[in-house]
Amino acid sequence: YNLGDGEVSTSARFLGADGKEVQPAVLTVTDRERGSAARPDRLTAQLKAPDLAPGEYRLQVSLTAGGGDRQTSSIPFVVAKR
Repeated sequence: YNLGDGEVSTSARFLGADGKEVQPAVLTVTDRERGSAARPDRLTAQLKAPDLAPGEYRLQVSLTAGGGDRQTSSIPFVVAKR
């Protein structure tokens, strides 16, 4: 996915097993390698996560390109009991 020349904005949030937002997260892009027609842009980011109780969650990340195109992806994860 080519993000274009403009600034990229990000957002992230943690969703519980029920799909409702549990906590917002702070996602900051720390590096950007621009792609080409045959290669997507590559971003490196830092995620600051809140303390989460043990359980099942989903991290949802959205990127919005300078032209307004938005892409969202998510991944499930588990916080184990200590």
